[in-house]
Order: sequence, then structure tokens, then C-alpha cells
Amino acid sequence: MPERDTFHHGNTVLSEGQATGSPEQTSVPNTAVQESDRQYEDYAFHHQLMCEVTEALGGKRDITYVPFVPDSFGYNNITSVDRNNAAVKEALKTAGAVICVGREIVVDPNHDPAFPERNTTDTASARSNVATSSELFHEACKLGNEDVKVIPTAWMHNRYIDMMFALPVLAEAAGVNVEDVTHISEEQMLRLLADKDLGIFNEVAKQMQVKSKLAHQAFHNIMAKRGVDADNNYEVAKAFLKEYKSYPRTGESVLMKESALEHGVPADRVIEEPDSVDTNTNLLNVATAIENGVYGFEFSEETPLVIVAGQDHLPRTMWIADKIFPPNVPLVFVESDAALPDKETLHDSCNRELASFRKGREWLRNVQGSDYQDHLEKLEHVIGGGYFGNEDIPRKNLAKLAKEIQEEAAAR
Repeated sequence: MPERDTFHHGNTVLSEGQATGSPEQTSVPNTAVQESDRQYEDYAFHHQLMCEVTEALGGKRDITYVPFVPDSFGYNNITSVDRNNAAVKEALKTAGAVICVGREIVVDPNHDPAFPERNTTDTASARSNVATSSELFHEACKLGNEDVKVIPTAWMHNRYIDMMFALPVLAEAAGVNVEDVTHISEEQMLRLLADKDLGIFNEVAKQMQVKSKLAHQAFHNIMAKRGVDADNNYEVAKAFLKEYKSYPRTGESVLMKESALEHGVPADRVIEEPDSVDTNTNLLNVATAIENGVYGFEFSEETPLVIVAGQDHLPRTMWIADKIFPPNVPLVFVESDAALPDKETLHDSCNRELASFRKGREWLRNVQGSDYQDHLEKLEHVIGGGYFGNEDIPRKNLAKLAKEIQEEAAAR
């Protein structure tokens, strides 16, 4: 695939200081076309993010990029086209899946208390991604692709993960099964605990040190985060219940799946990936599932993957996907509307994504296994290098940890 020179409008490139600070930039030459000037000014951070990401790509695979806002910029290592381009249609004919990448789950303070397990709402960005993914799915079907799947993959913000792993402490203190905890409202939980000695939290946490290091460590992470003295039983219980109140009980991937169904995607063609904590694990978990045959197709140069993410999020998603998926698999990246309130918010989000990319671009650069299975294992070791920051408790991935917690709960 021929490379394109990276386009720097009027030789203007945001420095690392500019890209992570204010959107100030050098003036654009008067000889430039005014429309191009406006386009560059509107999407300066996005363009800079795309420039740096595409420079960092491996250059060994076929990558097609469909920007949400058509532009005249050229980038290295990718082919930029519009949605109606023949290359997109050809990819959709044989695509194995449309991977819909969500963002952070949002806890809805106004949820119906009668349904405590439905205390979350999806983001506007996630809804936009699902709408675009559903359109691509239907287009693939019209082109004769009877096997294409939609894979919603979202993530839970790290600040919620401690509560997820500490649920067995709460369940045992309240005298209920751990799988029932998400269906119990805060008020019901308070009633269950009303006649208990509040020291039960510390007592259960101590027991968990043997039964479940994960639950024990997560409990103490919550106490540390809340700045609570573990010897003050009242403060411990209060902090724990505050954390429980803000814990999202329905993942965004579930909400995204429901949205895809509303967009007419059949239920048997939507397979959610619910176990991710960030964009790295979004794509690593999907890649591992494909390698293990979960989605009913194999990695192949004849089976492209279509990946949908918002304007602000897609460039970094592109770089991560290039590092994770086998190099012979063609990738098509389709930007959806980031669904942010205004251009300033888009600037800020792209700025954060650029800073995150610059901080982490060396992270996966040299990960290489002897074969693809070994590659996935090495990626898992790097990406999952310790949720708790404790060598005695490797994070593995959320699916494995959740299974471990369930097995421990069942054994009790």
C-alpha cells in the first residue's frame, strides 16, 4: 500500500506543549484556501492526533479510514475515504464483525428506585456509535453478508472496579448471595444491615484475606480512597455504602446491545463484550474471543474487521487495534459523531486523547510473541500488569477475575 506524506497545514504542527495545553497555534499562511483554514482550525487537535497516530502505525496492514467530517488531509499508512467508497462496500461484504467501541458508563442519579439494577444510562457518544454500527450492519446484510456480527464493547471506569471486586464483602455482611447484591436498593441494603454490628465489614474483610485476596484488597482500596480510618466502624460502613450507591450495576455494553436491537439488529447477531476496563482491554478481549472462536469466525485476510468509535476516540483506537489484531487482517475504521456539546469540548477531548496516546505509545510498541496466541498472552501481561498494583494479585482480565469471585462465592 503506497504511503502518503503526513499533511501539516502550512507546516503548522502543534507542539507537545501546545497539544496538551491551550489550542494556540502559529498563523496559517494567507495563501491557504479559506475553507481549508476553517476546517483545520475546527479540528486542529483531531488532525494532530491523526498525524501522530498514523505515523506510529506499523505500516504492514491494509487500513481504511472513514472520517466523520470529510477532509482533504493525507496521512501515512492508511487510506482515507468516504462512507460510500467502494473499498468500504467491499470490506462490508465479507466483514466478520462491526466492533462498536463505547466509552465510560454513566450512573443515572434519577434512575427508578424500583429497579436498582438499572441505575445507569448510556452516553450520547455510545448511542452515536451504536447508530453508526447498526447502519453498517444493515448495509453489510444488503451486500449479501449473512454472517456479520455487531460486537458492542464498552468499559467501566477504574474508579468503579474496587466496588465490583468488593461486592462479596457487602454480600456476606448483609447475609445475601453475591449475585443478588446488584438487585438490592441502597435503602434495602441499609435495612439488611440495620441490626448488624458495623464492625462486620472489617471482620468480613479480614476473612476475605484468606478466601479472596481480590475482595480483601478492593475493600481496603475503597477505605484508602475515601480516607477512612479502618478502626472506625461507622465511617467504614458509611464509606462502603456511598461507594455502593454510585456503583454502576448495568454495564454500558448491555445498554449498547439494547440500542442495537432498537436499531433493528437481530438479537442473535449482537454479541456484547462486557468485561473491559479501558480501550486496550476493549480490543484485547475482542481479539482473544475471536482467536478462541467465540464469534464464529477466524482471523483472516479475507475477513476484514470494521471498528466504529467517536471522532475524538477513534484515532487512538486505531493505533491500539493495529498493535493487537494480526497484521494480515484488514481493518476499516469508521468515525461516528462524538456527540459532544460543541467544538470546544471536542478540542478538549482530542487534547486528552493526544496526551494519552503520547504517554502510552511506547507501551505496546515492542510486544511481539512467537505466534499469535503467544502475542495475545504477552499483550495480556503488559495491558493487565496489575489492577491492584500488587505482584501477588495479577489482574489477568475482568472476565477471569469475575469468574474467580463467582467460584469463591459458590464455594462458600
